[in-house]
Amino acid sequence: MGVDSSNKGKFIVFEGGDGVGKSTQAYLLVDALTGHNIDAIYMREPGSTVAGDMLRKLLKDKTVPLTERAQLMVICAARAQLIEETLRPALAKGQWVILDRYLPSTIAYRPTVDRLVFDLLNHVLDVPTPDVYVFLTANIKTVLGRVKAKDTADRFDNQDEATIAERLRLYSRLVQDFDAIEIDTSHTSIQGTHIEVLRQVMLRLDGWDSVSRC
Repeated sequence: MGVDSSNKGKFIVFEGGDGVGKSTQAYLLVDALTGHNIDAIYMREPGSTVAGDMLRKLLKDKTVPLTERAQLMVICAARAQLIEETLRPALAKGQWVILDRYLPSTIAYRPTVDRLVFDLLNHVLDVPTPDVYVFLTANIKTVLGRVKAKDTADRFDNQDEATIAERLRLYSRLVQDFDAIEIDTSHTSIQGTHIEVLRQVMLRLDGWDSVSRC
């Protein structure tokens, strides 16, 4: 039996470092919700608008020097466009938005940026608050193996083990700040992780156990 799709739009964010399975799980959740008569849509940050996708290319292009503060401004520009052009309108229509990266990634990938600057910028943007944050994690060995297996190499790929390990630790510390669900993907199959994501998200929202059996 499907879930009543008349509920107001929900906002769910997937977070975590490269190699934890974040994007895969975001797509799987969209598919599962759609299969239960929920109008769900995948978005990514930066991206999901024409301007956002252009800014994403700039941000990830390792041939273009960008300080962490400059990166922050690029992300905030893309975020402003995302919020106004796609995110708020989707939520207003009752859609469930599954967003791949949001505020925690801005912090985790730019640890030298002053949190007061970060908070001020997001106040100016009047950022919507997610209903649920899902933080995916994995041990350093698993993450390194997955990152090395990627075909692409952007600004954030091929970083040294110490940088990646510190980012994982920072995400772990941010879990409490964002009242997030945290799920370790190190020793679980993609489908097993999906089932756990679905179970915990539904319990956090409304306890819809029927969805966890999809």
